[in-house]
Amino acid sequence: MFTTQPARIPRRGSTPNYWTGNGRNPFGVQEKNVLIELYEPPTKPGFMEPHVVKETTHAYFPVQFFDEVDTSRLNAGMIFGRVGPAYIALLSRHPMHFVPFEISSQEGNVDHMLSRGHVKDVLDQDYDLVQFGPGMHYFVTELSSQAVESFGQFKARIVSNPLEYDVENRTLSYTTRLNGDSTPSELRARYSGEFFINQVPVNLQYNRFEGPYIPAGSGQREAEEYTFAFNGHRLTLNYSRGTRTVETPGTLRTP
Repeated sequence: MFTTQPARIPRRGSTPNYWTGNGRNPFGVQEKNVLIELYEPPTKPGFMEPHVVKETTHAYFPVQFFDEVDTSRLNAGMIFGRVGPAYIALLSRHPMHFVPFEISSQEGNVDHMLSRGHVKDVLDQDYDLVQFGPGMHYFVTELSSQAVESFGQFKARIVSNPLEYDVENRTLSYTTRLNGDSTPSELRARYSGEFFINQVPVNLQYNRFEGPYIPAGSGQREAEEYTFAFNGHRLTLNYSRGTRTVETPGTLRTP
């Protein structure tokens, strides 16, 4: 399951299009099993942008790949799915609805989900879950599992979780129990680029790369140079000079 803001309709065509690429990217933050995405759908074309899709975001939510789907609260901006012991909830600001499969698959309106790749051989039920409405859009995705609660308990808990959107400040606040914690946490995301957990700001400028192959401190975001090393081999990428330096034991090469 993923969400996008379509770049164009009809659904086919070069990228970015209805599924591939975004008309607008979201501000997205995640803490453990909860993802918050804030979208600002365009109201008019930008520079060298021939057309836009207004007031629309959508999710790829293929019904047939779930063991159970609860669509009873789509008008309230909620849908729930279960695959084996795993659960997912998707919440939106505006009501959601599925584009009927017979429309998605009709000749002249077939989108890339059906016209390209192997997915066309397996999709035969609704998958295009659309949110339509004015102003900012949001999606909140939360996961859980049978190890924490039953599917019914999961749905009831999500429905009762406090969820508020501040239009003036473009800020979403969502309170839930993260990964089955015994106490709830408040997640607050502001479209300007701020994220708070229980009113404590989260530093979003963490290192771009975190792992054993990049020395500490060289993985900073938007750094001029990154160096990756393993077993005597080194790769250094310098973006300001536009160079790529490869070092192996006993050699030094700069293509």
